[in-house]
Amino acid sequence: MILLVNGASAVVGRRFSQTLLEGGDTVRCLARQLSKLTDFANPDCEVEEGNISDLRSLQRALISSEVVNLTIDTLSQQHSNGLQRGGGEALARRCASSNSPGGNPCP
Repeated sequence: MILLVNGASAVVGRRFSQTLLEGGDTVRCLARQLSKLTDFANPDCEVEEGNISDLRSLQRALISSEVVNLTIDTLSQQHSNGLQRGGGEALARRCASSNSPGGNPCP
């Protein structure tokens, strides 16, 4: 099972990812800046560059992810890029359900 964690280079996402890895889980870390994750050398960790507000990078990250953890700074216009509170969760649910085999592309 692959667990997707967005914001993996930020404080909460990083700690959450590390805890999952220490527990033996396979984690896909989505981060805007890969350079901040160079210390994530773990065979059970996939690091992917992307941003929750970029639909294409979210689609790529969701492929074969079975569990998604979303951490979005909804108070910062810079990070949320206009997402309304809860909008990222709804977007991820739509994308995840459409990424099942034979599903439609994420809207």
